[in-house]
Amino acid sequence: MRLTVDPTMCVGYGACAQLVPEIVQLDQWGFPILEAQDAPPPVTGFERDRRTVEVPPPLEHLARRAVHICPKLALAMGH
Repeated sequence: MRLTVDPTMCVGYGACAQLVPEIVQLDQWGFPILEAQDAPPPVTGFERDRRTVEVPPPLEHLARRAVHICPKLALAMGH
């Protein structure tokens, strides 16, 4: 499963980062950046799309909760 964030919908509440800190980090303005645990650190920040990430099976239930509690529906799960 993949987790996707729509940055135009997000208002930066940060609940997603609290539920799934292994995947969702917050930037300096409090908006989500999606990163896999095993991804190499970016050099410039533009090496990969940080709006979509593959969710490891053990974290799928937490990612689904993050999708459901997002007050602005900025998160989505899909294949």
